[in-house]
Amino acid sequence: MNTFEMTLYGWSGELSIHTIPEDMYSDLMNTYGGTDAQSKKLYDLCDWDAKSKWDIGMHEVGDDFYWHDGDLYHNTSPTNHVHCVQVNGKDIDITNMSIDLFPERNERMFQNGYIIDAEGLESFYIPTIGFCAYEKGCQGSYTIETTDRDFDINKVSVDIIHTSHSSFIEDYYYDGKLMEQTGDMEGETKNMEVNWGCLPKHMIV
Repeated sequence: MNTFEMTLYGWSGELSIHTIPEDMYSDLMNTYGGTDAQSKKLYDLCDWDAKSKWDIGMHEVGDDFYWHDGDLYHNTSPTNHVHCVQVNGKDIDITNMSIDLFPERNERMFQNGYIIDAEGLESFYIPTIGFCAYEKGCQGSYTIETTDRDFDINKVSVDIIHTSHSSFIEDYYYDGKLMEQTGDMEGETKNMEVNWGCLPKHMIV
């Protein structure tokens, strides 16, 4: 058996999705000033020291609000946008490969960007806000043991979760076998994005 460690460099994102009450959703829909004013309200919540303006998730009004504490989803994950791959410390040539480097093995939909009439909201949808901090840097290291003499990057595939912010990788596989994460993601935050909308209840697992 041979052991290969694949280290990736590219874009990752910390995504946090929160349940919000209907009155907050309605307040956002009716905010005077349009999308800019709505975004301002949401971006105010990105301040770690800010007091929350509404009940959000498990938070009470007036509590410190941490945008990281999404009750529906919170994870830091790589995207499929990769600019450098190393295997056992040596660069792999990816110049002729697709911009979405690895083929999708399985995909899951978790998009909270639906803006709908608030009437009947509770029956089929969960009103939400989502925060995503995009980072550029190391996407982590992933290890596999295989009988292959050489590492074949064309044998790598991924499980994907599609969100309203971006699509993120949940797992890497080599020749159908799950790779073990052995190194952490380390990146520099380049951008922050906030959205609000509704998540269909059938997407909740």
